[in-house]
Amino acid sequence: ICKRFDDRKYSLAINGKSALRSALNSIGLFCNDIVTILTTSGNSYISSCVTNVVSEFCKWNMRVTSKSRAILVIHEFGFPFENLIDLKNYNLPIIEDCCYAFNSNDNSNYIYNVGDYLIFSFPKYFPVQAGGLLVADKNIDQCKANKDIYSYITKSVGLYIPMIEEIAHKRRQNWLFLESLFKSININPRFDLIENITNSVFIFRVPSNVNTDGLKLHMNSNGIESSVFYGEDTFFIPCHQYLDEEDLLFFFTVFSKGLSTNAK
Repeated sequence: ICKRFDDRKYSLAINGKSALRSALNSIGLFCNDIVTILTTSGNSYISSCVTNVVSEFCKWNMRVTSKSRAILVIHEFGFPFENLIDLKNYNLPIIEDCCYAFNSNDNSNYIYNVGDYLIFSFPKYFPVQAGGLLVADKNIDQCKANKDIYSYITKSVGLYIPMIEEIAHKRRQNWLFLESLFKSININPRFDLIENITNSVFIFRVPSNVNTDGLKLHMNSNGIESSVFYGEDTFFIPCHQYLDEEDLLFFFTVFSKGLSTNAK
C-alpha cells in the first residue's frame, strides 16, 4: 500500500483506533503508567477517540513527567507537531498519530522518522469506509481484522494511492481559496499552510463574541459538516478534494450569515 514503509514493520488495521490500540499494547503499559499526549496546537482538547483508547491501558496527561511511559504526538488536522525531534531527549517510546497527516511533512523531514510507532487512518485521506495502518521499528502483532476487511483495504486504498499528490494539490487549492474569502471578513486561518503540508480541513479563528455551538448548529443544518475546535475560539469546515469553488462559496455564504446571527 505504501512503499515508504518497506524498511519497517507494518500491519493493516480496521481503523486508526485499532492501530493505536496495537501500538499501546506493544509498549506494555500498566494501569498506573501515563501516556503523555502532545498536540500541534497545544490545545487542552483531545478527541475522545484517542483518550478512550489510551484509558483502556493506563492514564494520560498532556505534560511529560517522571511517570510518563510513552509519548503520543498528534499531528492535528495534518499540521506537524513542532520540534518533534526534541522528544527523543525523553528516551520514551514515541507514537506519532498521523491519521490526519498521511501526506504531510515539516521542513526538517521529521514526520514518520521520529516515532517508534506511526498510526494512520485511511478514511481521513481517501474516500473509503475503513482502514488503518500501524508502522513500527520492531516486530508487532497483526492488528485484529478479518480477511474481508483486509481485502477491502488493499483493493480500495490501492485505487487511490496514485492520486496522493493530486489530492494534496486540490486540498491546498481549496484552503487558499477559502483563506482569501474569509480574510475579506477579517477571519484568519488557525495554522499557516506551508509547503509539504496537506490539510484535512479549513480551520480558522472566530471572534470571541461568537456563539460557536450555535454557529455549528447553523452550518450543520445547512448540510455543511463542520465543528468547533473546543478549547479555543476556532472553527473548521470541509476542505477535501471533491469540493469545487461553488461549494466553497456556499460554505462562506452560509457561514457569513451564521456569524451575524450567533453573536453573543
